[in-house]
Amino acid sequence: RVLSSCQERSFMIGLDSPLILYLKSLLQISLHGPLSANEIISSGCEFILKFKDVLSMSRLSDEETFLYRAKQFVIKNIRSVNVEELARYHAFSSKYFQRYFLKISGITPGEFIMIQKINMSMLFLQNSSRKLSDIAHMSGFSDGSHLCRVFKERTGQSPNEWRLKRRQNISHIHT
Repeated sequence: RVLSSCQERSFMIGLDSPLILYLKSLLQISLHGPLSANEIISSGCEFILKFKDVLSMSRLSDEETFLYRAKQFVIKNIRSVNVEELARYHAFSSKYFQRYFLKISGITPGEFIMIQKINMSMLFLQNSSRKLSDIAHMSGFSDGSHLCRVFKERTGQSPNEWRLKRRQNISHIHT
């Protein structure tokens, strides 16, 4: 039943696929027991259906996949990432990487990294009451004043003004 449901969605899952083998090892560890093939397939289908954006990478162009991988790397290493590390991650020389990145995205890798840092800081501002210095550190900025300066340049508002507006907008939704 589950397998036919997956096949209807154009997912071909083999018991020896890397995803299923990975899920099997995770599930065996968490459940402390062997799993049947149907349990593995069922869990694999559930995993696949919940994370459609990851699976859609198979439908992405090489350039889209490249940018997706770059974004994931930047987010994972937000506190210390730089253009040279990103180039090494993609196994390119720094110069070639910068030219290629600009060609396929329209922005420089440095700009891309900064956008990810701003987006990360927005998530923390919106979803926490942490101090700006903590948010700056968690978002990859050197300190709170660096975050404030860059944030205001990009958004036209200070981080605290942005946070306050977001919270006011949310409170209007809930009232």
